[in-house]
Amino acid sequence: MRMKHTQPIVTAMLSLAMLIPMGCGEGPAPQAPPPPAVTVAKPVVQPVTRYFEYTGDTVAINQVDIVARVPGVLIKQNYELLGDDNRVTRVEPGDVLFEIEHEPYEIAVATAEADVKRSEALEAAAKSVYDNVKKSFDRGAASELDLTQADADYKQRTAERLASEAKLAQAKLELSYTYVKSPIAGEVSRNLVDVGTYVGGNGGATVLTQVMQVDPIHVYFDVSEKIVLEYINRAAERGQEVADNPPPLELATSSDPPGTYSHAGIVDWWNRLVDPSTGTIDVRGRLDNEEGLLVPGMFVRIRVPFEVIEDAVLVREDAIGTDLAGKYVLIVVDGEGGKPIVKRHPVTMLMSADNGMRVVEGLSPEMRYITVGIQKVRPGMAVNPQAAGDAKPAEADAAIDAATEPQADGEAQ
Repeated sequence: MRMKHTQPIVTAMLSLAMLIPMGCGEGPAPQAPPPPAVTVAKPVVQPVTRYFEYTGDTVAINQVDIVARVPGVLIKQNYELLGDDNRVTRVEPGDVLFEIEHEPYEIAVATAEADVKRSEALEAAAKSVYDNVKKSFDRGAASELDLTQADADYKQRTAERLASEAKLAQAKLELSYTYVKSPIAGEVSRNLVDVGTYVGGNGGATVLTQVMQVDPIHVYFDVSEKIVLEYINRAAERGQEVADNPPPLELATSSDPPGTYSHAGIVDWWNRLVDPSTGTIDVRGRLDNEEGLLVPGMFVRIRVPFEVIEDAVLVREDAIGTDLAGKYVLIVVDGEGGKPIVKRHPVTMLMSADNGMRVVEGLSPEMRYITVGIQKVRPGMAVNPQAAGDAKPAEADAAIDAATEPQADGEAQ
């Protein structure tokens, strides 16, 4: 009896439960995020100079070892390593850098001078005897043998006088060598021998220091024979010779930022001999170095202009990607319904340009390529392109992050 009265009540409760919507408290179904924002730009079209780049070493235009040419004790150094302005000391031709003890050579000069005077006196006496014998011979009072003997004595004394004069010149020359002078203008290096040291002994010359002429300064580098021939042929097409119109060059040291060349000069010489082992030619450049910022032995980067590409297509270097198929940029094109989508576009890189740009082939100047947001998009993906002037890179990245960030349950709009 109780079960008969309870069944209608249960049936009514189940019917009421079916009328209650499932998932009570949940909002509308989640929507897809908006297309991520990316920054796009069109390639820059402008004339660009094509360069050949090399590495090389700087070399002094003239470098001389200052040596002790006579033996003796080094008694004086006449220069300081640094000048009054704390710069390397510069010297001129004829400046006395060192002095070697003078006394032994002064004595040698005095002895040689005495020998000259003695030989001059003996020559004069022999000349007087010869003159008297000659007069006697003319009167018939002297024989021909007497005249011949007097003439021989006179000539011998003359030879002795000439020999003594040569010894005097040698003694004076050796005395002058005790004043060690610079033969060229340039920068003097540190002393390699201290005062008080015996130098020039054992039959060898002692190197005391070096003088280098570094203004201008040379740079040497190796160039492919093919490129050298191209320069020569192009000059010939213009009716010129490379020697009459030397190519300019630019030089960068290790302190210069990448792509920056702070020194300029010209190519002033190249070897006429090709190295058969490398197929290269030794080339030399010359640069002004009045401030002395370049020193011999520096490892430097060099670039030499070759031609001007009038309508070069440039893109940002950081916008170029690489995969197994090669180099590419991501461009934005119209997809279905005119919606912008990403497309992979292959390019060929030609050369670097200034300001982080690259000259490429295969990209039309009208195409829009992605410059910011490359890492968060892929080919075929819909995007919201913004011109470089309309959205800062940081804002574009923030928009991409917001659009692609996973959202928590219950927060989808």
